[in-house]
Amino acid sequence: MDIAVLIILVVIGLPLFLFWRWVFRKTVSKVKRLTLTWTLTILSAPLVYVIIGLVWIEGVEYYPNRDFDQKTWKADSDSRYEYTHDLIKSKMLIGKTRPQVLEILGNNGDTSQTELYYYIGFRPELTGIDPSNIVVDFKNGKVDTVIENDK
Repeated sequence: MDIAVLIILVVIGLPLFLFWRWVFRKTVSKVKRLTLTWTLTILSAPLVYVIIGLVWIEGVEYYPNRDFDQKTWKADSDSRYEYTHDLIKSKMLIGKTRPQVLEILGNNGDTSQTELYYYIGFRPELTGIDPSNIVVDFKNGKVDTVIENDK
């Protein structure tokens, strides 16, 4: 175990020790109180450490899922990832032609014969170092699928 983890556990354990001692201050004898306090501190400190880590990770990776807004989509390409969930889930592009999609999303995407690619920015992720994009796939001249691509 790394020394930093031990130091963090001690820092977390001290208030926990005081808390458990306070909880059992009048309910049990001094010997039982000391045993219960140390046992619960030793068991709860790693649990609190893990919970703090999970909350931190969730905070780092959080971003709002907003309803699709065409004006904001076109104006701010770096935060488009906030709108992609609604764009994909609502299936608003499915069945539309290429000109209709270009009207809705704009024409600043990369194109191929059967696909449109739109940059959506860097989603907040713990290991996210690459920008994301969405791929609008056409079959028979109409949108067949819209997927988010992390590559």
